[in-house]
Amino acid sequence: MNYYSVLGVEPTATSEQIKTAYRKLARQHHPDSGGDAEKFKQATEAYDVLKDPHKRAAFDHRTTRIHINSGDVFDDLHAAFTFKQRASQQRRNKNLSIEVEINLEETLTDTSKTVSIKHVNGKRKFVNVTIPKGTVTGNLKYRGLGDHSHNDLPAGDLLVKISTRQHADFSVEGVDVKQSITISVWEAILGTGVRIRTLNGKMVQMTVPPGTQHGTVLNIPGHGIPKHRTDNSLGRLLVEVLVKIPQNLTTEQLNMIKTIMD
Repeated sequence: MNYYSVLGVEPTATSEQIKTAYRKLARQHHPDSGGDAEKFKQATEAYDVLKDPHKRAAFDHRTTRIHINSGDVFDDLHAAFTFKQRASQQRRNKNLSIEVEINLEETLTDTSKTVSIKHVNGKRKFVNVTIPKGTVTGNLKYRGLGDHSHNDLPAGDLLVKISTRQHADFSVEGVDVKQSITISVWEAILGTGVRIRTLNGKMVQMTVPPGTQHGTVLNIPGHGIPKHRTDNSLGRLLVEVLVKIPQNLTTEQLNMIKTIMD
């Protein structure tokens, strides 16, 4: 059954055109309205296939093959010959491009991802790619993982554009990661020790020296993003210190501060 003919649309019809054609036929042939039950069944079957991109691609692929009982063998042979001729003119299959988004924590180690790619013939396949540590953004190439619709030609490459999701606690500055902490004005004046959670989830001790000003950025080496794919050197953890000024002080407290300032 040619589902396009059933719905009265061209093989190049858009999803919206297919939906419109089906609705028209459904109203016309619905059994509850005295229509032709068989035609309604055929239209529903055709729409069920053509509305789904995967089912439609599979159907389109099948219709390009030679059907001996179709009554039009010459056209089928010509289509098959043309497809093969075009394939022979290509030196290799096409490259495919996809985008992959990762979490910031995944930049700390080599990360394996299973991704879905759509080949030129409409088929979808799952392949595994490894994103090297330290990759926050950029474009990676995986040789031989691209299109392979023409089995007699070398496979194309898979081009992957990497981006990193925004993190709730950390921002990225090159190979450094940055976060902020808030301390009291008294801690800023006297100095204090604080425990900081790093990107890999570990806790480290950091000293805030006496007299630290609001907006001061302190750094902890070796707790950032990997600098190189081949060694274990890491960027820094940058810690911005925010000083909280107390509000709603009593008169007695304000006088004490004035005394100290004098």
